[in-house]
Amino acid sequence: MKIGYAILALFLYALGMNYLGFVLSTMLFLGFLLRGIDPKPWPTVISVSILATGASYWIFKIWLDVQFPTGIIGF
Repeated sequence: MKIGYAILALFLYALGMNYLGFVLSTMLFLGFLLRGIDPKPWPTVISVSILATGASYWIFKIWLDVQFPTGIIGF
């Protein structure tokens, strides 16, 4: 059952990327995986989601200059 939820989350993540942008959709995706599939405490979920998204954004957008979908928040 967890595999099905993870596949559904990946599908929704891919669809939501164009509407929500990379940053927001990645934080929501990681938050769902950490809280919904393998329950972790809220402080862990929030901190890991923010740090992992920030690190990915910094590496790919700032350092490697990869273009991401901006979505509704504009970056």
